Amino acid sequence: MKIRRVYEQLLKQEKRTVLRLKCLSGATAFIVFSVFLMMFLGLDVVRKIAKGFSFEKGVCVVQESSFTGGNVSCACGMHTCCSKYPCLRVLVKMAAKSTEDVGTSQPALLHNTIYDLGSECTYGPPCQPNYSDNFASVLKYKNSKEKRENPESFQCYFNPNDPTEVILDKSAHETLAFHAMFWPCSAFITGLCILLKTYYMRKAHKKQDVVRPQDIELEETLHTSNNNICNYHLVKSYRQ
Repeated sequence: MKIRRVYEQLLKQEKRTVLRLKCLSGATAFIVFSVFLMMFLGLDVVRKIAKGFSFEKGVCVVQESSFTGGNVSCACGMHTCCSKYPCLRVLVKMAAKSTEDVGTSQPALLHNTIYDLGSECTYGPPCQPNYSDNFASVLKYKNSKEKRENPESFQCYFNPNDPTEVILDKSAHETLAFHAMFWPCSAFITGLCILLKTYYMRKAHKKQDVVRPQDIELEETLHTSNNNICNYHLVKSYRQ
């Protein structure tokens, strides 16, 4: 009876140990994933979003728009698909306020969004497997800008620290900013909650994991007493 009791306790303790190890592994995976995700998003997405908020409103006039003659590679879809699109450069003259003369400014390369900065091309279309579709998308963008080649200016945004950085669309990217912060924080908090759950679970089961001799002796005493009582009633009923 004692051996059986010890075996049951050890088996229960082993199951709890395996469960704790699984919880620790899951918590570690969540925390490591959140750290890498936060580093990636912090270095790329969040940095560009923060930079976009510093751009100020200005006015631009298209000076020239032309194809460079080269193509830019792009990845299309979730599959291993590679395509190309023509490189379009749109040069504009920019002024900080509508009252200023844009003709006195130096030409700058216009980019479509904050994410296109650093590229030699103005516009990168949504990549399609077919090159003709990409060409049509870039050509449509080019034609829309050429319609603005008139004395009237249009709104654009520029970096006050570097006037050569000019973008057409300054979006706060609230959704991207939310996802960039929400998912890493959620993964980190989930991992932390699993760690705390594992800690308190171990603390609650710590006493139960220890096989105490007095508990075994008490169980043996109760078992013996129950057997004696049963035997007494059997003998008594037999004599009657």
